Amino acid sequence: MTNVKDSFKRTTVSLRPEEYEALRFMAFKHKTSVAGVVRELIYERLEEEEGLLILWQMSLDLPAARNCAGQTSGASGWNATG
Repeated sequence: MTNVKDSFKRTTVSLRPEEYEALRFMAFKHKTSVAGVVRELIYERLEEEEGLLILWQMSLDLPAARNCAGQTSGASGWNATG
């Protein structure tokens, strides 16, 4: 079993109270956590920039780039849910 500490990197984001409350509302609506909402929003944004992401991964020679290179937009193979 994979430990969450091993599969995710941590970051801290400072938000205005109204932004945080909006994320809390979205989390409640979708029955997930605020962190889950943030991951999904980031995932969606990265999908929009998939071409740039693949080029960046290739420059680092990451295995994910080789797996994604032949796929169409929106099928990156990443899983941002949690």
